Amino acid sequence: YELFSMTAAAAAQGLGLALVPRLLVEPELARGELVVACDQVLPGDRAYYLLQPERAEERPALSGFKAWLREAVKSETTPGP
Repeated sequence: YELFSMTAAAAAQGLGLALVPRLLVEPELARGELVVACDQVLPGDRAYYLLQPERAEERPALSGFKAWLREAVKSETTPGP
């Protein structure tokens, strides 16, 4: 989707996950329409949160994606030699 709002709306409808700035989905989080699926934060001037509908069941594909994302984030935040 071109807009974070469209991405968040799709996630709230159960169409997948949304990787968006938390600030933009605070109302949906407060209403329980979305929950933070991965609370790992990247240091820097930008932050994104992996969101999923609260009612979403944990599927193998979702678990695999979250594991992959955590590893990708870890490699981005680990200082090199």
